[in-house]
Amino acid sequence: MDMNVFQMDKLEKHTLTIEEKMKLLTDGNANLKHIELKTGDRFSLYEARRQCFRELSKIPVLEISIYGPILREIDITPYLLIDSETPSSSMLIWKGSLTIKDIKYQITLEEESGKILFIQPTGGKDDTLEMQWEKYLKNP
Repeated sequence: MDMNVFQMDKLEKHTLTIEEKMKLLTDGNANLKHIELKTGDRFSLYEARRQCFRELSKIPVLEISIYGPILREIDITPYLLIDSETPSSSMLIWKGSLTIKDIKYQITLEEESGKILFIQPTGGKDDTLEMQWEKYLKNP
């Protein structure tokens, strides 16, 4: 029996770096579509909260070990972000808020790397936090 065999080229998946993901989140010109996902077996709220807590504890100014929130106080929701201009530039994030030492923070945790891509106090800016967060992002 004669068979024609051909090789299909592998599709290269474009993976974004942490810097590219942060730029995508903060770029005001990006046409991002947010699709809220349901938590459950695939997106475990418990595991996301644990990862968030671990990552927050790496930022010394937050003093998580002493004043940090307990896991159930971390209010985050999973989202699929798709750039409508470049659909291959998509990512899964957990976005939400938490309170540490009576200060409410907005937070974004990236699913793939488990890194915090954004953290900022609601209604203001904390230079010490920003400096330590940038240092945190540079560490693997």
